[in-house]
Amino acid sequence: MSHFIDFEANSVDDAVQKACDSLNKTRSELKYDIISHGSSGIFGLVGVKKALIRVLVSQIPKLTPTDVGEPEADNGNLDFCSEEASLDVIALVDEALGQAPDPESTEEDLIVDQEPVEVDYDEVCAWVQPLIERVIQLISPDSVISVGCGGNASSPPCFVIEGGDSARLIGKRGQNLDALQYIIDKGIAKKFGSKIRVDVDIEGYIEKRKGDLKALASSLAKKAQRTGKTMVINRISAQERRVVHLTLKNNKGIRTHSVGEGELRKLLIIPKKKSVPKKQKEKKGNGS
Repeated sequence: MSHFIDFEANSVDDAVQKACDSLNKTRSELKYDIISHGSSGIFGLVGVKKALIRVLVSQIPKLTPTDVGEPEADNGNLDFCSEEASLDVIALVDEALGQAPDPESTEEDLIVDQEPVEVDYDEVCAWVQPLIERVIQLISPDSVISVGCGGNASSPPCFVIEGGDSARLIGKRGQNLDALQYIIDKGIAKKFGSKIRVDVDIEGYIEKRKGDLKALASSLAKKAQRTGKTMVINRISAQERRVVHLTLKNNKGIRTHSVGEGELRKLLIIPKKKSVPKKQKEKKGNGS
């Protein structure tokens, strides 16, 4: 009779290795299904989900309690700050959002059209700045924050962070910076009751990334129109998809659409079919 055993770890690869070690099998001998790829959550603190695999075994071996479903001794993604500081960040996120957030926001939430509202950006920035400062203080206390306030809906104010451990603040492929932006977006929505945009950048990373994405989006849009084929951009964050959506928003020859879930979410650039003028349709109908 066959049985199944679940193994959890920080990644699928780690979970597979844990299963191999526990069952005394090689990777080629292991038969398993991936139940969850896991999620790093917000700054590796809130919304974290471990990867989970389900292994097929012929009989249930004797396993120690730490082999299956138990937390590991190390602190995983929390290596950038002390335990006390980590708890403070969690409290900070809870304070800003009122609840643990879903780490994956959608670009539809970010670009939704709203009725124009009068915004006191100085007031918004005054509320946002301490929020950013407290997060940055826990991760990179040597960083310096400068504020550009008095923006507008088309050109929102931006907090620029420089110095300190900028690489850790940005994170792999901008993951930590995206998390900080997410906290700010949701915190503002909770505090002020509307989606008021305030940007945050670190060492010019966002501006460079926006420039690269805009160039890529324009290039792929032209190719889609020229070839009549759908172009695909793989594995980009909600913030990056937002940039592409907005870049191509006024292009009448294409439309953009996102598909998939989580890290596997893709953005499609789809060419619109060219309409045939009515007179040409009539000529074709008459056989001319």
